Amino acid sequence: MLSGVTLTCFSLSYFVVLLLELSRLVWRVPLRMVVLWIMLALGLFTHAVYLWNIGFKQLQEIGTSGLLSSWHDWSLIAAFGLALTYTALLWKRPETSVGMFILPLIMMLIGLSWIVESATPFSRQTTVNIWGLVHGSSLLIGTMVVSLGFSVGLMYLVHAHQLKQKRRRSSRLRLPSLEYLQSLNRSCLYVSTLLLAIGVLSGIILNLNLRGKVGWTESGVLVSLLLFAWLVGATWLDRYYGTGAPGRRVAYLTVINFCFLISALLAVVATPHGRGASTPTDSPSPEMLPVPGITSSNAEEAANSADQEAGQQKATSGEVSP
Repeated sequence: MLSGVTLTCFSLSYFVVLLLELSRLVWRVPLRMVVLWIMLALGLFTHAVYLWNIGFKQLQEIGTSGLLSSWHDWSLIAAFGLALTYTALLWKRPETSVGMFILPLIMMLIGLSWIVESATPFSRQTTVNIWGLVHGSSLLIGTMVVSLGFSVGLMYLVHAHQLKQKRRRSSRLRLPSLEYLQSLNRSCLYVSTLLLAIGVLSGIILNLNLRGKVGWTESGVLVSLLLFAWLVGATWLDRYYGTGAPGRRVAYLTVINFCFLISALLAVVATPHGRGASTPTDSPSPEMLPVPGITSSNAEEAANSADQEAGQQKATSGEVSP
């Protein structure tokens, strides 16, 4: 897939975007935002293609090396994450100059990946352990944020009911303002969606490193994908569905998110995936993992031939001995 894409392609795209951002300080350029968005889209596309080509190549060699297992890969992943963050901020606040502060970091990470491109990748077991840590940590923190959003959503609904009934002054239950609760609730919704996205993606990479495949039909994987799809849908509803009270809407969404989360946790815990059957600590060492090109039938034939040779050697030694 576009094998000719190199680091230079998206590096130059991001550099042009940075120059356009800096031009805000000097003069007004006609159609600046149009050109900026075109160059940013080109940079994101070529960046994603480059990461895809790296992953596809490493996936073909998964028996001897790990997937996304070097400082070069991780630097580019971090740069891509920052580029997506900058894109989201620019989309939300196009009049701000956030790119002047984010784009230099992206360029530094790309430069770091250039420097360490020839560095030796980590061992496969180390890669599995690291991606397993990312997978577990992101899901754990995401669960905490969804739970916090549930509590904040309940507080918002209770406080709104107090104001509606005009019982705030006589009530001993003191809660933060509706504006603060609405802002915190929305933050919990967005952060939990991002963390679950990291958890799902790292889980896919973990399974590819561990087993060379992803069990898409496993119940734990399906439930995780369903929960992630719902969180993405809830975020979209909060962002683009403008009717009704926004605070009450996001409160209801976070409460429903918590109910989905509890159902997902119960479904995952009931499967071997949730009981740690495929965790890195229980996995075989890289030397014990299957090597591409050697099938189970070939392995059985090799074992049978070895047994036959051993039997012939024993028989020969028995004839020679007095």
